[in-house]
Amino acid sequence: MSEYHLSNGTVITDEDLEKEALEYEKGEWDGQLVNARSGRPRISDEALVTVPVKFPVSMVAAIDRKTNNRSDYIRKAVATTL
Repeated sequence: MSEYHLSNGTVITDEDLEKEALEYEKGEWDGQLVNARSGRPRISDEALVTVPVKFPVSMVAAIDRKTNNRSDYIRKAVATTL
């Protein structure tokens, strides 16, 4: 069972999350969502620029064998060379 440490110091487990999810789904949850953000976390505090690139099919296949997040893999590969 995993434990998660919240920013306020509270520790919750997978079991806690499942219990609260069931309560929420039944309309019985009395908790409060604060600063809930949907979507992915920001990649950077700076503005982002899209840079389209093309790769050979074989290279893309090799990347896909190594990761399930192609963009993140390529971003990290570039970052390590700078």
